[in-house]
Amino acid sequence: MNRILKLIALALALNQSASGSTTLLLGVDFGLNTNGTPSPVEAGYASFSVTSAGVAGPLTQSFTGLDTTLSSGTVNITLAAGTSLSGNGTILGRDRGVPTDTGSFTYGELYRDFVAPVNGGNNLTIGIAGLNPNTIYQ
Repeated sequence: MNRILKLIALALALNQSASGSTTLLLGVDFGLNTNGTPSPVEAGYASFSVTSAGVAGPLTQSFTGLDTTLSSGTVNITLAAGTSLSGNGTILGRDRGVPTDTGSFTYGELYRDFVAPVNGGNNLTIGIAGLNPNTIYQ
């Protein structure tokens, strides 16, 4: 069983491949949070959103109810502005409103928004906790 960890564009996806098919374990769509409402989230993905005013990091969000053969059942994603997970720089969310889904392109919600560091050396460190130990994720 091949396990794949991918950082694709503006989304984080943890995939499991078995018998030639791929199953999404966890998909995270990073984006903007306006007055408690996240920007549009890609179907099948969970939201990790931050305000446009920015928030001092690190920021951690838990995702529960996941496949326990690949994780503890809960995966924590941490964002930090800086070169380590303890970086306390400001992280903000943005929603550009484009691109939109057109024709065969159906990932507009993933590409239209993002999170970014304001300071901390312009580094965004992403931590993932809760995956099974001694397991290869590529």
